Amino acid sequence: MKPMRIFLIGGTGFIGRAIAERLLADGYTLRLCVRDPARQPALAGVEYVKGDFNIQITDEANESAWRDRLAGCDAVINAVGIIRESKDATFERLHYEGPLALFRAARSLKIRRLIQISALGADEHAETKYHLSKRKADEALRRLIPSAVILRPSLVIGPGGKSTKLLALLATLPLLPLPGGGRFLLQPLRIEDLAAGVSSLIARWPSRGVTVDVAGPEVVTMAQILQSFRRNAGFAAAYLIGIPMSWMRAVARWGTGIVNEETLQMLERGNTGDARPFERLTGLTMRSALALPAGTLYEAALSVIRPMLRYSIAFVWIWTAIVTAFLYEPAISMSWLKQSGVPDGLLVLFLYGSCLFDLVLGLMLFSRYRRISYGFQLAAVAFYTLVIAFRIPELLLHPLGPISKNIPLLVLTAVGWLFDGDDSSDRRRPER
Repeated sequence: MKPMRIFLIGGTGFIGRAIAERLLADGYTLRLCVRDPARQPALAGVEYVKGDFNIQITDEANESAWRDRLAGCDAVINAVGIIRESKDATFERLHYEGPLALFRAARSLKIRRLIQISALGADEHAETKYHLSKRKADEALRRLIPSAVILRPSLVIGPGGKSTKLLALLATLPLLPLPGGGRFLLQPLRIEDLAAGVSSLIARWPSRGVTVDVAGPEVVTMAQILQSFRRNAGFAAAYLIGIPMSWMRAVARWGTGIVNEETLQMLERGNTGDARPFERLTGLTMRSALALPAGTLYEAALSVIRPMLRYSIAFVWIWTAIVTAFLYEPAISMSWLKQSGVPDGLLVLFLYGSCLFDLVLGLMLFSRYRRISYGFQLAAVAFYTLVIAFRIPELLLHPLGPISKNIPLLVLTAVGWLFDGDDSSDRRRPER
């Protein structure tokens, strides 16, 4: 029997990617709608088509274009979503106007199976622009395709999720600064359960359209989530520091990043729902999301330690170059160079040449060539240490340890070379 072909938009995002992987594992074929098909990897069972909710064309032309993309598909999944607006990506455009053209095209092709990934809170009590835009699309979909299924996930936990990365980073801190003491209620779910549920729904489509919450089995506070992450990773319990909500609201008025009035309003409302209808529809039992995959907290800690290590080592090299070239007595520096075996005629060249060398090594740590910089640093520090140890041995006994301090510097530089030397993060990675 020929496998069903499923059209998926938003398949390069956190939720969409997990859904795509699960559908492929379950034997479905996919037509993934992406902005640039040429940049996508060739995968068995996957066909790419070019498309974007952000394209500004007439309604008629837009709907016609979506009909062409949907032709031959048995089901449609919309997993597009943003949590913050930007100049080029608005809630109205990406959550409502773009999906509306998709829904109309699906209706004209008589596609009954359409899954809309909405959001918990996009209901009659919605107040934020994010939730209102999701609700607006959900209501339009119910009118256009009564058989559609609308899923409203709570906080989704899993590898690659921005919320997961933020929570993991917070969980690494021994002191947890949380708005309102972290008392707001959440009901996190695992990304694997959401993806498995979507795949199950395609196979066992309900007799009529439904809107259901998708949530995990536990209603917990943010503080409990973070403490659970720490406990399951083998960390000791952290101390909580409650940030007064009045302070948070003051910051949110000026916020354009993760702390703004919208996100604060959603946090205060809470994010809980009834998981049982989704379990009945899919035949799944939702699992706890209070433990992160092994190594997630350590990777989160490294994401902070790596730049701190990089910038501190860069400071050492840049500051050394500045002090030696402009602030320290040149005669003293040149006397050490002479003791190290540098000929008199080359003292000035060696002095200021080494300053330039140190400056370049420090600046390279801010570029994609930092692995090369770390390598040269290891060689330079080892060379300086050995030469001075043999030619100026009295510095080994100096009370301030100008040479012995090179040992931890060598170790830290080696750590940087091992864990911060990958320059791939400085390049724009293709969508998956």
